[in-house]
Amino acid sequence: MTISETNNKDCKKTKKSGIQFFSLFSIIVLLYLSFFISQKINEYVMLGLYLCFGSIVGNIFPFMIITDYIEATADFTSAKKLRRLFEKIFKINSDALGVFIIGITCGFPMGTKSSISLYKNGIISKDECERLMTFTNNISPAFLISGIGASMLSSPIYGAVIYISVFLSAIMTGLLLGIGKRPTQKITNKQRGKFNLADSIKNASFNTLSVCGTITFFSIVTGLINEKSDEHFSFIPMLFLEFSNASLLVASTNFTELIKVMLISFSVAFSGVSVYLQSLNFIKGTDIDGKIYLKGKLLQGLLCSLCSFVIFILTKNFL
Repeated sequence: MTISETNNKDCKKTKKSGIQFFSLFSIIVLLYLSFFISQKINEYVMLGLYLCFGSIVGNIFPFMIITDYIEATADFTSAKKLRRLFEKIFKINSDALGVFIIGITCGFPMGTKSSISLYKNGIISKDECERLMTFTNNISPAFLISGIGASMLSSPIYGAVIYISVFLSAIMTGLLLGIGKRPTQKITNKQRGKFNLADSIKNASFNTLSVCGTITFFSIVTGLINEKSDEHFSFIPMLFLEFSNASLLVASTNFTELIKVMLISFSVAFSGVSVYLQSLNFIKGTDIDGKIYLKGKLLQGLLCSLCSFVIFILTKNFL
Protein backbone atom coordinates (compact mmCIF):
# COMPACT_ATOMS: atom_id res chain seq x y z
CA MET A 1 0.00 0.00 0.00
CA THR A 2 1.40 3.39 -1.02
CA ILE A 3 1.73 6.42 1.27
CA SER A 4 -1.01 8.17 -0.73
CA GLU A 5 -3.44 5.28 -0.26
CA THR A 6 -2.63 5.14 3.46
CA ASN A 7 -3.29 8.88 3.83
CA ASN A 8 -6.58 8.61 1.93
CA LYS A 9 -7.65 5.72 4.14
CA ASP A 10 -6.77 7.69 7.29
CA CYS A 11 -8.69 10.72 5.98
CA LYS A 12 -11.77 8.59 5.33
CA LYS A 13 -11.56 7.12 8.85
CA THR A 14 -11.22 10.59 10.35
CA LYS A 15 -14.15 11.89 8.29
CA LYS A 16 -16.31 8.90 9.28
CA SER A 17 -15.42 9.38 12.96
CA GLY A 18 -16.29 13.07 12.69
CA ILE A 19 -19.69 12.29 11.18
CA GLN A 20 -20.41 9.68 13.86
CA PHE A 21 -19.42 12.13 16.62
CA PHE A 22 -21.62 14.87 15.15
CA SER A 23 -24.57 12.45 14.81
CA LEU A 24 -24.17 11.27 18.41
CA PHE A 25 -23.89 14.87 19.66
CA SER A 26 -27.03 15.85 17.71
CA ILE A 27 -28.99 12.93 19.18
CA ILE A 28 -27.93 13.86 22.73
CA VAL A 29 -28.92 17.50 22.20
CA LEU A 30 -32.31 16.50 20.74
CA LEU A 31 -32.97 14.14 23.65
CA TYR A 32 -32.13 16.91 26.13
CA LEU A 33 -34.41 19.36 24.35
CA SER A 34 -37.22 16.80 24.11
CA PHE A 35 -37.16 16.22 27.87
CA PHE A 36 -36.78 19.78 29.10
CA ILE A 37 -38.50 22.01 26.55
CA SER A 38 -40.88 19.59 24.88
CA GLN A 39 -43.72 22.13 24.88
CA LYS A 40 -41.67 24.62 22.86
CA ILE A 41 -40.57 21.91 20.44
CA ASN A 42 -44.20 20.87 19.94
CA GLU A 43 -45.07 24.47 19.03
CA TYR A 44 -42.28 24.68 16.44
CA VAL A 45 -43.18 21.25 15.03
CA MET A 46 -46.77 22.42 14.57
CA LEU A 47 -45.52 25.60 12.85
CA GLY A 48 -43.37 23.50 10.53
CA LEU A 49 -46.25 21.16 9.72
CA TYR A 50 -48.57 24.12 9.14
CA LEU A 51 -46.05 25.56 6.67
CA CYS A 52 -45.72 22.18 4.93
CA PHE A 53 -49.41 21.44 4.52
CA GLY A 54 -50.42 25.07 4.05
CA SER A 55 -47.91 25.96 1.35
CA ILE A 56 -45.16 23.44 0.60
CA VAL A 57 -47.08 20.25 -0.27
CA GLY A 58 -49.33 22.07 -2.73
CA ASN A 59 -46.31 23.60 -4.45
CA ILE A 60 -44.00 20.57 -4.44
CA PHE A 61 -46.12 17.42 -4.88
CA PRO A 62 -47.74 18.27 -8.26
CA PHE A 63 -44.49 19.69 -9.62
CA MET A 64 -42.69 16.45 -8.74
CA ILE A 65 -45.06 14.61 -11.06
CA ILE A 66 -44.94 17.34 -13.72
CA THR A 67 -41.14 17.26 -13.81
CA ASP A 68 -41.20 13.45 -14.16
CA TYR A 69 -43.44 13.86 -17.19
CA ILE A 70 -41.29 16.62 -18.70
CA GLU A 71 -38.11 14.60 -18.16
CA ALA A 72 -39.62 11.62 -19.95
CA THR A 73 -41.40 13.36 -22.82
CA ALA A 74 -40.01 16.86 -23.41
CA ASP A 75 -38.12 17.18 -26.69
CA PHE A 76 -36.23 20.34 -27.53
CA THR A 77 -34.55 19.00 -30.67
CA SER A 78 -36.39 21.55 -32.82
CA ALA A 79 -35.09 24.46 -30.70
CA LYS A 80 -31.65 24.27 -32.28
CA LYS A 81 -30.65 27.89 -31.68
CA LEU A 82 -31.71 27.72 -28.03
CA ARG A 83 -29.83 24.45 -27.55
CA ARG A 84 -26.66 25.87 -29.09
CA LEU A 85 -26.93 28.95 -26.89
CA PHE A 86 -27.37 26.77 -23.79
CA GLU A 87 -24.27 24.74 -24.64
CA LYS A 88 -22.25 27.84 -25.45
CA ILE A 89 -23.09 29.58 -22.16
CA PHE A 90 -22.97 26.69 -19.70
CA LYS A 91 -20.70 24.14 -21.46
CA ILE A 92 -23.26 21.43 -20.72
CA ASN A 93 -24.92 18.95 -23.08
CA SER A 94 -27.94 20.69 -24.62
CA ASP A 95 -30.19 17.79 -23.60
CA ALA A 96 -30.17 19.47 -20.17
CA LEU A 97 -32.02 22.53 -21.51
CA GLY A 98 -35.29 21.20 -20.06
CA VAL A 99 -33.74 21.02 -16.59
CA PHE A 100 -32.81 24.70 -16.79
CA ILE A 101 -36.40 25.60 -17.69
CA ILE A 102 -37.77 23.40 -14.88
CA GLY A 103 -35.31 24.91 -12.40
CA ILE A 104 -36.30 28.53 -13.01
CA THR A 105 -40.05 27.89 -12.95
CA CYS A 106 -40.90 24.98 -10.64
CA GLY A 107 -38.96 25.84 -7.48
CA PHE A 108 -36.93 23.80 -4.97
CA PRO A 109 -35.78 21.04 -5.20
CA MET A 110 -36.79 20.34 -8.84
CA GLY A 111 -33.48 21.46 -10.33
CA THR A 112 -31.52 18.92 -8.30
CA LYS A 113 -34.09 16.19 -8.90
CA SER A 114 -34.05 16.65 -12.69
CA SER A 115 -30.26 16.97 -12.88
CA ILE A 116 -29.76 13.70 -11.00
CA SER A 117 -32.36 12.01 -13.21
CA LEU A 118 -30.43 12.98 -16.37
CA TYR A 119 -27.18 11.76 -14.83
CA LYS A 120 -28.65 8.41 -13.79
CA ASN A 121 -29.96 7.94 -17.34
CA GLY A 122 -26.48 8.60 -18.73
CA ILE A 123 -27.51 11.73 -20.62
CA ILE A 124 -25.03 14.08 -18.90
CA SER A 125 -21.66 13.49 -17.25
CA LYS A 126 -20.84 13.65 -13.53
CA ASP A 127 -19.13 17.03 -13.92
CA GLU A 128 -22.08 18.41 -15.89
CA CYS A 129 -24.54 17.17 -13.27
CA GLU A 130 -22.60 18.74 -10.40
CA ARG A 131 -22.57 22.09 -12.19
CA LEU A 132 -26.12 21.86 -13.57
CA MET A 133 -27.89 21.21 -10.27
CA THR A 134 -26.06 24.18 -8.72
CA PHE A 135 -27.62 26.88 -10.90
CA THR A 136 -30.94 25.18 -11.75
CA ASN A 137 -32.17 24.57 -8.20
CA ASN A 138 -33.99 27.85 -7.58
CA ILE A 139 -37.02 29.26 -5.80
CA SER A 140 -40.30 29.34 -7.73
CA PRO A 141 -41.35 32.76 -9.08
CA ALA A 142 -44.89 32.32 -7.72
CA PHE A 143 -43.74 31.82 -4.11
CA LEU A 144 -41.14 34.57 -4.36
CA ILE A 145 -43.40 37.22 -5.88
CA SER A 146 -46.54 36.50 -3.86
CA GLY A 147 -45.25 34.83 -0.69
CA ILE A 148 -42.16 36.96 -0.07
CA GLY A 149 -42.76 40.06 -2.20
CA ALA A 150 -46.45 40.75 -1.60
CA SER A 151 -46.86 39.17 1.86
CA MET A 152 -43.54 39.94 3.58
CA LEU A 153 -42.28 43.04 1.77
CA SER A 154 -45.78 44.42 1.03
CA SER A 155 -45.05 44.73 -2.68
CA PRO A 156 -44.94 42.07 -5.43
CA ILE A 157 -42.58 44.39 -7.31
CA TYR A 158 -39.86 43.71 -4.73
CA GLY A 159 -40.49 40.00 -5.24
CA ALA A 160 -40.10 40.49 -9.00
CA VAL A 161 -36.80 42.35 -8.48
CA ILE A 162 -35.50 39.47 -6.36
CA TYR A 163 -36.65 36.86 -8.89
CA ILE A 164 -34.94 38.65 -11.78
CA SER A 165 -31.82 38.76 -9.62
CA VAL A 166 -32.10 35.01 -8.93
CA PHE A 167 -32.50 34.33 -12.66
CA LEU A 168 -29.50 36.48 -13.64
CA SER A 169 -27.31 35.10 -10.84
CA ALA A 170 -28.18 31.55 -11.92
CA ILE A 171 -26.96 32.30 -15.45
CA MET A 172 -23.78 33.96 -14.15
CA THR A 173 -23.08 31.05 -11.78
CA GLY A 174 -23.51 28.51 -14.57
CA LEU A 175 -21.29 30.62 -16.82
CA LEU A 176 -18.51 30.90 -14.24
CA LEU A 177 -18.63 27.20 -13.34
CA GLY A 178 -18.35 26.33 -17.04
CA ILE A 179 -15.10 28.22 -17.63
CA GLY A 180 -12.55 25.80 -19.09
CA LYS A 181 -15.16 23.05 -19.52
CA ARG A 182 -16.53 21.38 -22.62
CA PRO A 183 -20.01 19.87 -23.07
CA THR A 184 -20.18 16.13 -23.60
CA GLN A 185 -21.42 14.87 -26.93
CA LYS A 186 -24.95 13.51 -27.11
CA ILE A 187 -25.02 9.86 -26.14
CA THR A 188 -27.25 8.30 -28.75
CA ASN A 189 -27.59 4.88 -27.11
CA LYS A 190 -29.03 6.31 -23.91
CA GLN A 191 -32.76 6.92 -23.62
CA ARG A 192 -34.83 8.92 -21.18
CA GLY A 193 -36.90 6.87 -18.80
CA LYS A 194 -40.55 6.22 -19.68
CA PHE A 195 -43.19 8.07 -17.70
CA ASN A 196 -45.12 5.86 -15.29
CA LEU A 197 -47.84 7.70 -13.37
CA ALA A 198 -48.06 5.17 -10.51
CA ASP A 199 -44.29 5.25 -9.92
CA SER A 200 -44.25 9.02 -10.22
CA ILE A 201 -46.97 9.41 -7.56
CA LYS A 202 -45.13 7.03 -5.23
CA ASN A 203 -41.80 8.80 -5.67
CA ALA A 204 -43.42 12.24 -5.38
CA SER A 205 -45.09 11.20 -2.11
CA PHE A 206 -41.82 9.94 -0.61
CA ASN A 207 -39.81 12.96 -1.75
CA THR A 208 -42.46 15.42 -0.55
CA LEU A 209 -42.48 13.79 2.90
CA SER A 210 -38.67 14.00 3.00
CA VAL A 211 -38.81 17.70 2.18
CA CYS A 212 -41.48 18.28 4.84
CA GLY A 213 -39.40 16.41 7.41
CA THR A 214 -36.43 18.67 6.71
CA ILE A 215 -38.58 21.79 6.89
CA THR A 216 -40.13 20.69 10.20
CA PHE A 217 -36.69 20.01 11.67
CA PHE A 218 -35.47 23.46 10.68
CA SER A 219 -38.65 24.98 12.08
CA ILE A 220 -37.47 23.69 15.48
CA VAL A 221 -33.90 24.91 14.93
CA THR A 222 -34.90 28.38 13.76
CA GLY A 223 -37.46 28.74 16.55
CA LEU A 224 -34.90 27.92 19.24
CA ILE A 225 -32.31 30.24 17.69
CA ASN A 226 -34.83 33.08 17.60
CA GLU A 227 -35.56 32.59 21.29
CA LYS A 228 -31.91 32.59 22.34
CA SER A 229 -30.64 35.31 19.97
CA ASP A 230 -30.83 39.08 20.13
CA GLU A 231 -33.94 40.08 18.20
CA HIS A 232 -31.93 42.56 16.12
CA PHE A 233 -29.43 39.94 14.93
CA SER A 234 -31.42 36.68 14.92
CA PHE A 235 -31.85 36.92 11.15
CA ILE A 236 -28.09 36.43 10.52
CA PRO A 237 -27.87 32.64 11.14
CA MET A 238 -31.25 32.27 9.39
CA LEU A 239 -29.76 33.62 6.14
CA PHE A 240 -27.65 30.45 5.98
CA LEU A 241 -30.11 27.97 7.47
CA GLU A 242 -33.61 28.46 6.05
CA PHE A 243 -34.62 31.15 3.57
CA SER A 244 -38.36 31.51 4.35
CA ASN A 245 -37.80 32.25 8.06
CA ALA A 246 -34.84 34.45 7.13
CA SER A 247 -37.00 36.44 4.71
CA LEU A 248 -39.70 36.93 7.34
CA LEU A 249 -37.18 38.13 9.95
CA VAL A 250 -35.40 40.49 7.52
CA ALA A 251 -38.73 41.93 6.38
CA SER A 252 -39.62 42.77 10.01
CA THR A 253 -36.42 44.76 10.63
CA ASN A 254 -36.03 48.54 10.36
CA PHE A 255 -33.56 48.25 7.48
CA THR A 256 -34.10 50.22 4.30
CA GLU A 257 -35.95 48.45 1.49
CA LEU A 258 -32.69 48.16 -0.46
CA ILE A 259 -30.91 46.32 2.37
CA LYS A 260 -33.93 44.05 2.89
CA VAL A 261 -34.03 43.15 -0.80
CA MET A 262 -30.28 42.47 -0.89
CA LEU A 263 -30.33 40.25 2.21
CA ILE A 264 -33.37 38.27 1.07
CA SER A 265 -31.84 37.93 -2.41
CA PHE A 266 -28.75 36.31 -0.89
CA SER A 267 -30.81 33.97 1.27
CA VAL A 268 -33.19 32.70 -1.45
CA ALA A 269 -30.39 32.24 -4.01
CA PHE A 270 -28.11 30.47 -1.52
CA SER A 271 -31.26 28.60 -0.39
CA GLY A 272 -29.81 27.55 2.96
CA VAL A 273 -28.80 24.35 4.67
CA SER A 274 -32.45 23.25 4.67
CA VAL A 275 -32.66 23.06 0.86
CA TYR A 276 -29.14 21.59 0.76
CA LEU A 277 -30.30 18.66 2.91
CA GLN A 278 -33.36 18.27 0.66
CA SER A 279 -31.00 18.04 -2.31
CA LEU A 280 -28.92 15.38 -0.56
CA ASN A 281 -31.99 13.10 -0.65
CA PHE A 282 -31.64 12.99 -4.43
CA ILE A 283 -27.82 12.86 -4.46
CA LYS A 284 -27.81 9.87 -2.09
CA GLY A 285 -26.70 6.68 -3.82
CA THR A 286 -24.69 8.48 -6.50
CA ASP A 287 -21.06 9.61 -6.73
CA ILE A 288 -22.10 13.28 -7.03
CA ASP A 289 -20.11 15.61 -4.75
CA GLY A 290 -22.52 17.67 -2.65
CA LYS A 291 -19.77 20.11 -1.59
CA ILE A 292 -19.59 21.47 -5.16
CA TYR A 293 -23.31 22.24 -4.98
CA LEU A 294 -22.89 24.06 -1.66
CA LYS A 295 -20.00 26.19 -2.92
CA GLY A 296 -21.87 27.02 -6.12
CA LYS A 297 -24.98 28.12 -4.21
CA LEU A 298 -22.87 30.37 -1.99
CA LEU A 299 -21.46 31.97 -5.15
CA GLN A 300 -24.96 32.40 -6.56
CA GLY A 301 -26.15 33.98 -3.30
CA LEU A 302 -23.44 36.63 -3.45
CA LEU A 303 -24.07 37.32 -7.14
CA CYS A 304 -27.82 37.54 -6.55
CA SER A 305 -27.37 40.10 -3.79
CA LEU A 306 -25.17 42.16 -6.10
CA CYS A 307 -27.69 41.91 -8.95
CA SER A 308 -30.53 43.01 -6.69
CA PHE A 309 -28.51 46.06 -5.65
CA VAL A 310 -27.94 47.10 -9.28
CA ILE A 311 -31.55 46.46 -10.33
CA PHE A 312 -32.92 48.29 -7.28
CA ILE A 313 -30.76 51.36 -7.95
CA LEU A 314 -31.66 51.41 -11.65
CA THR A 315 -35.40 51.04 -11.01
CA LYS A 316 -35.81 52.88 -7.68
CA ASN A 317 -37.99 55.56 -9.32
CA PHE A 318 -40.51 52.85 -10.23
CA LEU A 319 -40.50 50.96 -6.91
